[in-house]
Amino acid sequence: MDDSLLGLIVVCVAFMAGYIYREIKFIKDWAATGNKLVDLDGQLERVNRQLSDAGIKTIKHLRHEVIGGVNYFFTEADGSFAGQGATLEDAAKHWTLINGRGAIGIFMHTIINKRYYFIDGECMEYSGEN
Repeated sequence: MDDSLLGLIVVCVAFMAGYIYREIKFIKDWAATGNKLVDLDGQLERVNRQLSDAGIKTIKHLRHEVIGGVNYFFTEADGSFAGQGATLEDAAKHWTLINGRGAIGIFMHTIINKRYYFIDGECMEYSGEN
């Protein structure tokens, strides 16, 4: 038997085994949830409702840059300007001025490599999961 044919057979068998394993795992997960498919839209709506109830209107991931001693912030999603300030506290106030109360901006400080967030004119160190 040719080595390339044997290799092709091994690859096909491995692919089929992975596919069957995935289907078995799906069926087990489906049975474990009471035969209900996960409703991602419903979960997203519940999270948005909880955020709204907590007074949070938006969360944006920001890119931080320091240019000439001034802190600049840009949105990760589209690179648009999100705020600036000589200090992080000044930048937090500018962020709230631009985005309004209840808007959260999360960023990694480029120099000290710590995660912070802006909310309602304040800058706080982020101590949650990375």
